[in-house]
Amino acid sequence: MEINWWTTEPRPELSQGDLVEVAPFLQVTQPLTPLAKVSCSGKVEHWNPLEPEELKEHVLAKCKTTCAIVISHDCEIDKPKKKQRILIAAAAPFERLSDHKAAEAVRKGEHRAFMYLPNPPTLTQDHYLDLRTISAVAIEFLQASRRLASLSDSGRTRLGAQLLAFLIRKDEQ
Repeated sequence: MEINWWTTEPRPELSQGDLVEVAPFLQVTQPLTPLAKVSCSGKVEHWNPLEPEELKEHVLAKCKTTCAIVISHDCEIDKPKKKQRILIAAAAPFERLSDHKAAEAVRKGEHRAFMYLPNPPTLTQDHYLDLRTISAVAIEFLQASRRLASLSDSGRTRLGAQLLAFLIRKDEQ
């Protein structure tokens, strides 16, 4: 079944299914390295590694930025909360799927962890959504990022079905 994946313009407010240009994805480094902020001369600060048993709230991590799809439902996004966190998942160019058999399974909607995103407006190539990268970010990151496109209602329904299949490992009925 052919669906219209995208709205003609991004929705007025940040919404589920929005494709944002830049979002951070963190990966904690191994071994786990706690960090402490240290003030130096002037207004210079840096981070010193601590022993693992001194774990507090800051750790060494790698950060990759890429475009992403908003996963959180609209009713979670529009609530005025302090320190609001929004779920996102990374979107990557479809050509990065080098295994042709796997790429065809993604295109047909047969791969639970990946969702095919055909012709995203403002991008020059098809993308896929990697649901294995779902993470929470502060809403401020997304509000500061340019929204490239919004999934249509049909696209959002497809996103919901893909999330359900991925999270509970149940095929669509």
